[in-house]
Parts: sequence; structure tokens; C-alpha cells
Amino acid sequence: VAEAHSDIRLLEQVLSEMPPRRREMFLAALVEEVPHRDLAKRYGLSMRMIQIEMKAATDYIAERFNRPKIVHFASRRQETSNQ
Repeated sequence: VAEAHSDIRLLEQVLSEMPPRRREMFLAALVEEVPHRDLAKRYGLSMRMIQIEMKAATDYIAERFNRPKIVHFASRRQETSNQ
């Protein structure tokens, strides 16, 4: 339990170190499950830029935690579905 609290505090610190837009996009995608397509529209960016931002965020978090990449962001299936 103590280790989990320590990890949460570290994550809060790491998130606060990120550029605001990257942090907002990362949290929207991870916590709110906002599709990348919606993030691209919201921020006026291409899907590729959203992918670059997500990779930069996850790589930075993994580096600060001294661990391999902890979250994989790929285009969600629903975004590419023709339903």
C-alpha cells in the first residue's frame, strides 16, 4: 500500500512536469477514454501529432518511473471501425 501511494505521488509530480497540453491530452485519453480522433479535433492537430504526444507522455512517465513503457496508446478499434 505504501508503494502504491508513493507511485501515485510520483505520477502526480511527473504529470505536473509535462507541458500542459500534453498532460491534458494524456489524461483525457487515459482517464476519460477520449478517442484520439476527438483529441485531434479538440486541439486542432493531426492524428499523427496526437500519437506523437501520447508516445512522448508515456515514454517520459516510464523513464521517470525507471520502468518499461507502462501504457500503450494505439488508435482505438472504434475509431477505425466502419460501424
